[in-house]
Amino acid sequence: MSRQATLSSENFTRFFDDNFGSDTWPQLKFLFNSKTLRAVEWISKGSVDEDAGLRAANHFYTPAVRGEQWAKGLTDPPLDGSPINSFEWVSEAYGAIHPNSESWKKARLYEFDGLTKSLKTVRDANLGHMFYALGHVIHLNQDLSQPSHTRDDNHFPVLGPSSPMENYGLKFYENAGKVGYQSAFPTSTRSWEQWRTAGFDKLEDFWDRKLYTGQPQALVANEAGSGLTQATLGLAEYSNGNFLSDDALYTEVKNLHFRHRFPFPSFGSGTDFRTVLQLPATAARPVLLKDGLPKNRLYFAKVKDGKTMTHHSAWSYLTAKKKETVKVSINDNNVLQEYHSILIPKAIEYSAGILDYFFRGKLEVTVGAGSAPGLVGLQIKNVSGDRFLGGAFRLFWDNAGGVRTELASPTFTTTYSSSLDDDQSITAEFPPQTGATDYVLIFQGTIGADGSTPHDSVDQNIAIAAQRLCCVPEAGDPVPNPFQLPDDTVIGQATIYEPPVSFGNAPPGWYHLEYVEGALDMWAFDDTAHYYYFTRFCYEPWCQHRIEVVSNFGAWLPGVKGAAFTEDLAAVEQATLALNPIREGNWNGGTIGLSLFDNFSIDPDEFTFHPPGATYRLRRVAKPIEVPDRVRIKDWETVVKPLVIVCNTCPGSSGVEWDGTFPTNDGFWDFPMWWNYDATAIKGKAIHEFWNPSVTYGYDSWYVSFYCGDSQLLWAGRKTVGSSPVGKYIQDLGSEPNQCATELECITLESY
Repeated sequence: MSRQATLSSENFTRFFDDNFGSDTWPQLKFLFNSKTLRAVEWISKGSVDEDAGLRAANHFYTPAVRGEQWAKGLTDPPLDGSPINSFEWVSEAYGAIHPNSESWKKARLYEFDGLTKSLKTVRDANLGHMFYALGHVIHLNQDLSQPSHTRDDNHFPVLGPSSPMENYGLKFYENAGKVGYQSAFPTSTRSWEQWRTAGFDKLEDFWDRKLYTGQPQALVANEAGSGLTQATLGLAEYSNGNFLSDDALYTEVKNLHFRHRFPFPSFGSGTDFRTVLQLPATAARPVLLKDGLPKNRLYFAKVKDGKTMTHHSAWSYLTAKKKETVKVSINDNNVLQEYHSILIPKAIEYSAGILDYFFRGKLEVTVGAGSAPGLVGLQIKNVSGDRFLGGAFRLFWDNAGGVRTELASPTFTTTYSSSLDDDQSITAEFPPQTGATDYVLIFQGTIGADGSTPHDSVDQNIAIAAQRLCCVPEAGDPVPNPFQLPDDTVIGQATIYEPPVSFGNAPPGWYHLEYVEGALDMWAFDDTAHYYYFTRFCYEPWCQHRIEVVSNFGAWLPGVKGAAFTEDLAAVEQATLALNPIREGNWNGGTIGLSLFDNFSIDPDEFTFHPPGATYRLRRVAKPIEVPDRVRIKDWETVVKPLVIVCNTCPGSSGVEWDGTFPTNDGFWDFPMWWNYDATAIKGKAIHEFWNPSVTYGYDSWYVSFYCGDSQLLWAGRKTVGSSPVGKYIQDLGSEPNQCATELECITLESY
């Protein structure tokens, strides 16, 4: 489970991207405690080792659902009242009395030392220990998916009967599960943004949000919808209120000890027991015994009060025939299989959420000029989704030997005072250090607060956001122009006579390229196309050997065929074209310009080129024009598809019918492209395998097209305005003749 939870955590991956470079976590290994393991292996090992010795006595958490003031640990004899609950154990609520070397707070300590200690070997050991401790942490939460741990049901094999749940899991999931690992242990699809939006703003929420206090309404609300909501329960609440354990059965079952009697699940209000009692045969299903022989058993389904399931508990068919007192059990393969199929994905989901929570701190850092010659300036934005409170920003630099040194005040200064809201920025500056190969910026403090009140007392003052800096000038190198430019600033204006031309120096950000005046004074053969390509160049000599020339980030100007453009050019170029962002990590300031690229269909030596004379300006803008992740044809099934005439030459297909969607944006840089790789047929005719239904951008227009299996074009349309694919496309019979769907004059594309 811990492995799958780690693979599901988006912030775990981003932690490596931010501090070691993209896609590094599968390869990096950390030497700790005489072992060299990858991060995911350390997490898995920590999760296994949490069960060592008497640590397991602190793995129980019974939520306060019977009027108690607080959650309890295990009170089931013979450990009556001695252990603490698992959240107290993970948070070191009683650290002096119950010290825990692998707690949440210890993991934070190891993280900080792993980012700040001088020697790389010491940093790596601490990072290995951090991952190991996180394995211990998520084990404690995973245990909440075993109902014995949330229903005060002792199952230590030495001290009492073992757990049917864990015996079943060991046999069927650790052994047989190796064959179908992905199906037995699925990765989670929950994003950190979903957890955050649902209100999970402290570690305890993953245990207990105090929403379920013994009333069924909270259990019912938890099941509303398919995603995470403000009503989503902590895992202990979910487990306690919906599932049974070996001794803690339905609240109506006779002779239960008080410690094992909980308000829900309820035999009377939540199951189909009345139907089963009246018509036992309707609930009889086969089950295999330990000797492999089949047997019929009766099962009670959970039909209300939260999570529903078919095999909630089992009742022997023999006692049913004799009309004896109802005796239920979960010690049945069908019951245990259904419990596992629900609770294991939950355990992975919540564990991944905890890892996302641990690594939630996120910075965006832009490198530019400082306030005086020789100083590097930083613009530091909090993009964690939560407020920074207290703490401090600290800057470290590495030499070629991996020795890390802090740049303390007054060498490193920031404008940070005591808080920084999400999506807000501060500045900092420092002199480049001789021999520096890397810089790491670290914030340590509180992440998440309402005003001056932290959301999470457990993570207060110790949360971390870290970011390795890209492309800091070396000591003695010139520093690029300042990045502090207000929005709606014209960076520069240029008339294109002999490209490339420069608009001047520009910081990272979003820009529009605007036509000003003039016409393109060029001529060419009719079958020759020309277009301008917006490029960006490295600031020399600052990053000559670091970034070199970074190209491909912009918008196309119209292609030119034949004689010079006049009115047509102006009509197209009066519309502002949106440019992709100059992203931190790729570009940290420098000159921006236009270059000319020619597509020749004849020998270039026979081509005569006359310089153009149009003027453009580059303007910095506040908000980008968003390009959607996915788009679709509006009213495809009801309006558009009936008008599509498939070609007679198209081969037949019984494959997946295209639903009119383009769910995948496979574009890069200035070539946005949307495809549908899943569709194989339109009206029973095969779609061409290579030319899938697509939306593309080229020259001055957006294009939609779809072909059948013999490369016959069914339909193509174009849209000539705007920087987004969304809008109306007119059938393009001029440049794309011989279309089969001639009745379809236009379509409308929308995002979804």
